[in-house]
Amino acid sequence: MSRFVSLGAFAVNVDKVRRFWRVSDYEHILKLELDDGRILDVTDEDFARESMLEGREHIIQVFPVAYPLYATYKGDERSDIERPIRYMGLCANGEVRPLELCSDGLCFADDTDDFIKLHEEEGCKMTKRQVNALEGINDKLGSISGSLSDTSRTMASIDNNLDNCVAYTGKASDCVFRIAGDVFTN
Repeated sequence: MSRFVSLGAFAVNVDKVRRFWRVSDYEHILKLELDDGRILDVTDEDFARESMLEGREHIIQVFPVAYPLYATYKGDERSDIERPIRYMGLCANGEVRPLELCSDGLCFADDTDDFIKLHEEEGCKMTKRQVNALEGINDKLGSISGSLSDTSRTMASIDNNLDNCVAYTGKASDCVFRIAGDVFTN
């Protein structure tokens, strides 16, 4: 789905913008190079259009967090405020940002001035089901490791005994193999 950036009287499809940059002498001017080679000069004093072009504010995908996360905000002098974060958002610029449920839907938890950090819940306990699953995985990995070790020893034994199984005939290209009493020739 295309995103459009309002540029005063008209809008530009962000997918058509090849690159953009600020003019060094006039920092309020943003230059856009479109995919057809045209270059547009846009006034952007508050960096809002640049932010829209970057895609930092545009959510592509929302996914739930796999473990308890909390956003910490500045509170009063006695303590900070913590709120649970249940969703993360993948933005158009590739950033993964914490999302919080607000009165008007999802909003970025790290977008406010009082945001301090995002952290995991301390002392997070795993459920019995998760512990059992991890133990099962560990058991299977141990079993596979044992099987691979046995196979490695068998291969080494075959390699060591291979010289005893080959007998050369009088011709340079003929070999006779003896495996478990059976004789094979090429």
